[in-house]
Amino acid sequence: MANPDQMPQKVLLVDDDPGDLKTLENILKSQNINAVTANDWSTALYQFNQQKFDLAIIELDLDDLLGTALIQKWRDHDVVSKRDCAYIVSIGMQRTSGDEALISEIGDIAKLAKPFKTPAVLGAMAKAMAMAKQRSQLSQIKSQLIDPLLRQKKFDKASEIASKKLLSIGNKGKHLAVKVYEEAGALDKALQVASELAKAEPQNMAYLNEVGRLNMLLGNLDAAKKAFEVADKAAPMNIARLNDMASLYLELKEPENSVNTFRQILNLTPEDKEIKFDMYQRLMQAGFDKHAQDFCKETSTPIELIRHFNNKGVIYSKDNDYISAIDEYKKALDLIPQAKEIYRIKYNMAIAHINLKYVDHIMTAHELLQECLELNPEFEKAREKLKVTEKYLQKYRSAG
Repeated sequence: MANPDQMPQKVLLVDDDPGDLKTLENILKSQNINAVTANDWSTALYQFNQQKFDLAIIELDLDDLLGTALIQKWRDHDVVSKRDCAYIVSIGMQRTSGDEALISEIGDIAKLAKPFKTPAVLGAMAKAMAMAKQRSQLSQIKSQLIDPLLRQKKFDKASEIASKKLLSIGNKGKHLAVKVYEEAGALDKALQVASELAKAEPQNMAYLNEVGRLNMLLGNLDAAKKAFEVADKAAPMNIARLNDMASLYLELKEPENSVNTFRQILNLTPEDKEIKFDMYQRLMQAGFDKHAQDFCKETSTPIELIRHFNNKGVIYSKDNDYISAIDEYKKALDLIPQAKEIYRIKYNMAIAHINLKYVDHIMTAHELLQECLELNPEFEKAREKLKVTEKYLQKYRSAG
């Protein structure tokens, strides 16, 4: 029997091999530990959102998703109390140096080799729980002593407390201090400490990643690119870094690299059906309309895109915010201007213009309804609204 003080009470087991999942479940049951099982990533996400776990044991190579992707999501969970979960990744015979580097970069993850043996499982659980406890203690220093000062905008005092309480703890404390300095606006100081950490532990890509991110914030784009690409080559599939890299490539006017990075993010976030629409907008806002349109065509159907922006526009329209509704509809028009299905957006956009009631908007609505009927001559609602705008415009011209 394991030491109960070192053991979790409730564990989430994630493995797509039924035999391995059952073996783990039996080992935990023999120790009187409550286990909840998930045989795929979507079930794992559901269970983690629904319940509070002390520990999760996750297979590294799940079908369609790396287990480390789940850990990254849960470390940044919307429910703060869930971020303190301890983690073990279970690893079979196939693993790469990149897998090892990413596990190290994410940090505080115990490893467990297959096939599972009771002593190894219990040892990994004790190690993971100890890591999570230390991580939680560091987090408490920040949340209890430093975050209140940051909220009060007492940045100098927050930086002073970080220096006194965190720098002496070791590299993990220094890493947390980097984040405090950044939140306090002391970017040069944050970069100095991050650079020292990267030099002291060159194999830990978490520190080099901070160097890249801080250089990007300081406008040192070439230095940021160099740091990010070295870290990404050594430890690929870090979701936060990929997001930063996508933004950096846009600033550097390298849209092809940005799109390639967005593709990786999509593969790592299959549960987020909305994220790609934000990607299209980031490309459009950076001035890369053609890249946005091509990427949209590659990853979305016209109906899917229309439904997304139409729903957003309708929400604004219900609040009588027709200008914002028109902006949402226009995003769809910009992304798929030639799609026949776009008549739906043109119709709703016309209705928003009509509701604004000014003559210029009525004229625009009239043009949109004509375009709508050119795409779908059988759309009777559009034909009825077209008659309304024609009547209004005729009356306006007669009055003029």
